[in-house]
Amino acid sequence: MRGEERKRAGRNRTLSVTGEEVEQLRNLVSTLSDIERGENVLNKIIHADLLAIIDRIPNGFADLAIIDPPYNLTKDFHGMKFEAMDNGAYIGYLETWFYKVCEKLKPDGSLYLCGDWKSTSALQTVLERAGLSILNRITWQREKGRGARNNWKNGMEDIW
Repeated sequence: MRGEERKRAGRNRTLSVTGEEVEQLRNLVSTLSDIERGENVLNKIIHADLLAIIDRIPNGFADLAIIDPPYNLTKDFHGMKFEAMDNGAYIGYLETWFYKVCEKLKPDGSLYLCGDWKSTSALQTVLERAGLSILNRITWQREKGRGARNNWKNGMEDIW
């Protein structure tokens, strides 16, 4: 539907960008292939699979890290499958990469970590084990726009 005006529900607050804005924003984004070519990524947004890129980013580099890991659900994310596991195993999964992310932050850097109701206790555990100061936990609600009788989905998520 690119280029077409989409009909949205009256309370939908989705942000939209123009084609010109997309081009401006594209220049601010670096990918794994940019880093592999040795391009400068200072003052850029790095958009890549965390597991593929984490060891290529220098420590003490980032002002901000925004992490939205797979929630502890069995789900197919456009071909990347994730299987739900017990809470202890999920914490173990998070610990395989989370502390590396923390090393990438500058001493005064910030980290935002997203999760749903089921994974949020595991997220809090790894945040505390990392020795990070939790300044806030934002719980937000999104509307689904579908009838709850046959398609109920959790509409609450946390950002630590």
